[in-house]
Amino acid sequence: AAAAGLCLFVLAGNVWLAAAGAALWGVGAALAFPMGMSAAADDPKHAAARVSVVSTLGYISFLAGPPLLGYLGDLTGIHLALLAILAPILLALLLAGAAKPLKTKQAAETT
Repeated sequence: AAAAGLCLFVLAGNVWLAAAGAALWGVGAALAFPMGMSAAADDPKHAAARVSVVSTLGYISFLAGPPLLGYLGDLTGIHLALLAILAPILLALLLAGAAKPLKTKQAAETT
């Protein structure tokens, strides 16, 4: 949803398509951080360290992303600069399978 919404937003020919793209982009992107936190906290033995890594990556993205997009926007225009966000979205899509719940000992015994 995030990738489709971003592409629709950037390539839209009118404001209504851009608004629909922004909404779709937001709905898709809003799920990424909670999903990452949940997946990081699955293993109680390593939860604290994993959650700290996910939150650190989130804060780095939050702080470094806007200046990077501004710089790219100065070089190429803001619409093309926004397409740079497509790379991490597609990477997250490829890595989303790693966030599936861990099998617990109890669940492994019943299967």
